[in-house]
Amino acid sequence: PPQMISMWRSLSPADARDMLRRIVVPTLVVAGGHSRIYPRDTGQWIAKNMAHARISTLEKSGHSVHLEAPEAFAQLISEFARNPAMA
Repeated sequence: PPQMISMWRSLSPADARDMLRRIVVPTLVVAGGHSRIYPRDTGQWIAKNMAHARISTLEKSGHSVHLEAPEAFAQLISEFARNPAMA
């Protein structure tokens, strides 16, 4: 849809990679194993560059894991909320 195109164009010039190191709260990075938007190593890089992050990949999902695998996504979030500490 045109709204999505406009949103992506507005976000394209933004680069927040340097800000990741400043996030110090426990963070769960959720990635889709079949995303056609971001390569697999993007989520791994994000988690690696945050102080207290871990990554979970839903192998059968694409980019929109919350829509493609809502039950699995909800379970990941629930488990993280119960135990946000790093493994």
